[in-house]
Amino acid sequence: MKLSAFANNDASLNFVFDPRVIYDPVDNRFIMVFLNGGNPTTSTVVVCFSTTSNPTQSWKIYKLQGDFLKDDSWFDYPSIGISKNELFVTGNLFKGTTNAFNQSVVYQIQKGPLYAGAATPTWRYYSGLSGAFTICPASYGLSGSYGPGIYLVTNTGAGGFGGGGNVRLYDITTNIAGSPSIVGYNVNTASYSAPGNAAQQGTSWQLN
Repeated sequence: MKLSAFANNDASLNFVFDPRVIYDPVDNRFIMVFLNGGNPTTSTVVVCFSTTSNPTQSWKIYKLQGDFLKDDSWFDYPSIGISKNELFVTGNLFKGTTNAFNQSVVYQIQKGPLYAGAATPTWRYYSGLSGAFTICPASYGLSGSYGPGIYLVTNTGAGGFGGGGNVRLYDITTNIAGSPSIVGYNVNTASYSAPGNAAQQGTSWQLN
């Protein structure tokens, strides 16, 4: 099934990409996030919540603005993670006129109301995270949870992939209802590099 068909054939979703799926062991449901649009006008973050524990049944579909800051950017390369009560969606913003990197941002979204079918999401947005690129929310794992809040991690630009540097750790301190803040820490690392491509059975195409 095409992603646009999955989202009820919404005519506004005409350039969809980058799906991410996660299982929520706390609520025994599934969450999927994908993107639409490669420019500031159409950029959309599509957030989908399964209505039951069976992902082949119906889903609730919600749309958030990719250019929420209204600074001529579009949203790319999402990562997702969950805490006990919330979903976190991160992405990189690129300028619409030049496609130059702008900044990395984070959505914090309440899960419970959306599982229950609320009309609109309750969310919070973090921006202005200096030095961050491709932030990854760190979920607990397959069968547990933690929270309130969540930890996130990123390399600090080219420093990490160039043979050492810093890893940047972020802590979103609590749930939306508790007026959270985001705190950043630099963690010095030994020299490292990005992993190589991985072979796949039955094809010459490799995973990057």
